[in-house]
Amino acid sequence: MKYILPLLVILFVAFLVVNQRGKPQPDNPSVTIRGHTFAVELAKTDEQKQKGLGDRATLEKDTGMLFFFDTAKVETFWMYGMEFPIDIIFINDDKIVTIYKNVPIPQKDILPDQYERYSSKQPVNRVLEVNAGLALQYGFEEGDRVYYENISY
Repeated sequence: MKYILPLLVILFVAFLVVNQRGKPQPDNPSVTIRGHTFAVELAKTDEQKQKGLGDRATLEKDTGMLFFFDTAKVETFWMYGMEFPIDIIFINDDKIVTIYKNVPIPQKDILPDQYERYSSKQPVNRVLEVNAGLALQYGFEEGDRVYYENISY
């Protein structure tokens, strides 16, 4: 009798391990473009999309934020609350349609309604933000394919 509980625990753990093998792990999402992989944080809710990377001091290299939109449309971003420059990559499904490289942080002496806006050239349903200079360094171009791993939306 005293061996039944430990045996059940072992069987339960083994069951969980076997059932998780081969399944995407949602806490390790990534995006790959031209062979360069970025660990990404997902922005799905309106609150996450509105805040974005604002109010952060830095972003680790080869990481980023991936924004999701329910329907493809022309999307517009701005640099409100940003403390560092970024590249903004507009994506429709699995193809880059617009890239803004080295987007600077806004000047401290202008009002938010004066901030420059960055819009996609055509409808998109995803946007990737990464550190400024990486799109140029890695040679990203409009038309490049985007690959997703461990991403649920």
